[in-house]
Amino acid sequence: MALQQCLSQGLKVDRVNKDTLRIYRGHCTSSHRDVPPLGVDLSWTGDSIINVALGYTDIDITASGAGGLDTGSPVAGTAYFVWLAKNPFTGAMCAFLSAGSSYTTVTPPVSMYAPDGSIFLRPLPHGQVWKNSTLGFQPFHSSGGECPIVDFTDSEDDSEYQLLFEGTSTSWAGVDCTGFLADATDREIEIFTVTQQNIPNGGAGEARVRTYSTQTKGFPVGYAANGTPKIFEYLRLRTDSSGFIEYKVTGNVKLSIYAKGKRRTQSV
Repeated sequence: MALQQCLSQGLKVDRVNKDTLRIYRGHCTSSHRDVPPLGVDLSWTGDSIINVALGYTDIDITASGAGGLDTGSPVAGTAYFVWLAKNPFTGAMCAFLSAGSSYTTVTPPVSMYAPDGSIFLRPLPHGQVWKNSTLGFQPFHSSGGECPIVDFTDSEDDSEYQLLFEGTSTSWAGVDCTGFLADATDREIEIFTVTQQNIPNGGAGEARVRTYSTQTKGFPVGYAANGTPKIFEYLRLRTDSSGFIEYKVTGNVKLSIYAKGKRRTQSV
């Protein structure tokens, strides 16, 4: 009897330093096996439990293969996914990083293949963007599970997390969130907005955001008038299929938006 696919528990991912991610204790079922084991019916689904049993395991993007990057060198601005692999013959497991988010684009370590060419694989839900050799991975904390919440730390008004700075468009304009969403088609993003007057004593106005072009009004995130202080708002919303949201303002108002976190809405 096959195990339920995509079942997971624990496996919380956190940032150790700019180049290293840590996967804490937990387990999951595999969701792929290249070749059925010898002597097993071809209808067998190939599920297996993959364990991180000894507290945690680390992955260094500057290393190669098991415990590192699957192939090549890290590229600035790229989202890298955490993968778990298990050798069906020896039972050995490892974690590694890959820019590939699907089984056809990942390059597992050779040591994880059994003699018959089979392998157990499973991606974890969230990719993380590696900014560059100086900034590395963005600081974050996450919950575990199949649909974890990822909170960017030190992000509220930090330029590293800035999606829009003092925007003044009076018609709907796109805000690119893809630098923070490794899989923008299946993610929610948390944002922090700042609304303020563009010109002191310049009259009243408001700022709005929307997630789809079919929304004609959007929803208000801030209002400013003479003497009004800055208005701050936290929101969780889903981007469009391209990883964008849109904003516009009325009157003498300007809007800034910062990424605060993200959440996957489906399991892998």
